[in-house]
Amino acid sequence: MEKENIFNSSPPIATFKKYKSGTVDKLIRHNFRIKVPENVNPEFTKYNFYYVSDKKEKIINDKGFDLTNNKRFELLKNIEEDWNKQQQKYSEAQKSTFKDFCNKHNTYIEIVLPATRQEWFEKMGICQFTDIQVWDKKTDTRKMGQLIPESINYYKLNEWVNIEINFMKQWMKNNLKTDMGYLYSTVHMDETTPHIHFGFIPISKVFSKKLNEERYIISNNRIFGGKKQLQKFNNYHANYLTKAGYEIEPGEIGGKGSYNAMNFREVKEFERNKLEVKVVIMQWIFEKLKNLNEIN
Repeated sequence: MEKENIFNSSPPIATFKKYKSGTVDKLIRHNFRIKVPENVNPEFTKYNFYYVSDKKEKIINDKGFDLTNNKRFELLKNIEEDWNKQQQKYSEAQKSTFKDFCNKHNTYIEIVLPATRQEWFEKMGICQFTDIQVWDKKTDTRKMGQLIPESINYYKLNEWVNIEINFMKQWMKNNLKTDMGYLYSTVHMDETTPHIHFGFIPISKVFSKKLNEERYIISNNRIFGGKKQLQKFNNYHANYLTKAGYEIEPGEIGGKGSYNAMNFREVKEFERNKLEVKVVIMQWIFEKLKNLNEIN
């Protein structure tokens, strides 16, 4: 039975989180599925794949974890050397260690793309899912389909993944002035909706007046400071996908060419209202036709 096209493609909504050094190792293990978590379908974990740094080929999860951590520690070591060089310009009272800085500040960012619906992947020809997705009025939840593995179009899947990786690197260059902090991308096919986890150290290139030269620092507050920055990121991401040929539905905020970074509750409410309006209109049309038939 062909699925009823009730819902349009929602704008892809990114989520990002900041982490201190002590919690990063556990997160990376989770993303590389060193141990399969309970909230995934273990039968589909074999369809996940992983990219580290500039290596575009797929790699096995444990190797990816080792490569990622090796690069992370190497980058942090380089930043620490630059940090110590900068500290020489300070008085003893102003000095602090890089270790103390890492313990107090976020040194790792994770961005997940896209938090969109299963219909988008079907419409883009990437993969298919079982069951129609409808609102369950009793529980006020969506009935989600399950991935059909044999429906995966690997050419289109890899094409989408590479576009997302290129987007992230371009965004980092535009906002951090460098993409050297990029660590890895993990593509998860074993959860409800396919998505990509991007992990990176928020390394920014700045000009140091004290050293009279460019240096690299860890800085994320300016780029990841709140809702406005997240909405700006989502707008840029949606426009990037649109230019790449993907169909994205505009949001309600910002006018033509802008996309609304609605959270999941708002998306759910927005779609449910649209569906209820359609039902009311259909009922009104039915009543009109019924009255006309009675008159005739």
